[in-house]
Amino acid sequence: MKLLASPPFHFRLGAYTFGHFAVEFVANYFLITIIGPHLVEKEQMLTMLLIYNACDYGPQVLIGLADDILRRNHFFAAIGPALIICSYFFRGDAWLMAGVLGVGMAFSHVPMGRQVLQDTPDRYTALSIFVSGGVLGVFLGRQVAFTHIAIWWLLIAILAIFAVLLLALGSHESQWNNQAEQRTQNLDLQLERRSYLAILSLMAIIILQSFASAAMVFQWSVGWLAWGAAFAACLGKALGGVFADCFGYRNTVLYSLTAAAILAGFSTSIPVLGIIFLFCFNLTGATIIARLPRLLPSSPGTAFGLYKMMHFIGFCPILLCGAQTFCTPFLLIGLTLVVGLLMLLENSLSPAAAHQGD
Repeated sequence: MKLLASPPFHFRLGAYTFGHFAVEFVANYFLITIIGPHLVEKEQMLTMLLIYNACDYGPQVLIGLADDILRRNHFFAAIGPALIICSYFFRGDAWLMAGVLGVGMAFSHVPMGRQVLQDTPDRYTALSIFVSGGVLGVFLGRQVAFTHIAIWWLLIAILAIFAVLLLALGSHESQWNNQAEQRTQNLDLQLERRSYLAILSLMAIIILQSFASAAMVFQWSVGWLAWGAAFAACLGKALGGVFADCFGYRNTVLYSLTAAAILAGFSTSIPVLGIIFLFCFNLTGATIIARLPRLLPSSPGTAFGLYKMMHFIGFCPILLCGAQTFCTPFLLIGLTLVVGLLMLLENSLSPAAAHQGD
């Protein structure tokens, strides 16, 4: 119990990362194995995905705002796995299950992300590790679902244990989290015109980055190559924060996206270069999440939720039109270059206080 009363950060980060992995794994497993068989036509599948994603990404700004006011990260986060478990019992209604599952994911994302941002406001590594857990969960959840192995009971048990762990951590949260909360509430950057331009640049970056990532569905990505692509993206997100902390945010953006732009032209036809391209492109994937809270330091939950909303806007065209339309070498080169230039622009526009730790 002493560990829960005063848990070291590495313990909590491990718990948050595993929890992020678990909820993404379960959500994708449920979507494919339970909801999928109820949907016969393509239009039904599209409607279900829109309901799920709207219920996931839509409420996150409001959840973040509420958490910024009430400051109960772990109790808010515990609602997530609880709702995901509840969604299983609505499996007779595909639309309702998708909606409850999506809201459960919304509650899972923001509070844990907010906590990591508060714990390490001037660093990128922890947030990158947390985000990479979710990427891995999405991929492995889908892979296991396609095997049609019935493990729903095990997944529900894991989520229940995780929810209890979050509640246990939350019962002591005010004791060991008070300093971080106090620091967050006292921070308030003076937003000038440059700051507003930086925020607008970030929103554009998030939308374009999300669009590009969703479009990266390569024809060669089957079998072991699909595993290689997924782990390259996951490793890129995890190491991006490490690189940014060690070599600087600007250098990480400049070198990783320059390499990605060069490789993008070969990514659709040469699998090995495509996998390296995914790694390079994703090096900035998680670091960008930390940029918006630096401009809105007194509202990390709202900033995290705003990021997720922009992310949803970005991948909607892919959801509606399919990735095949957009996964071309020229478009990938163009998107990579535009994202890189906008990230460098945002870095130059952000006030000095937003560059602490860079």
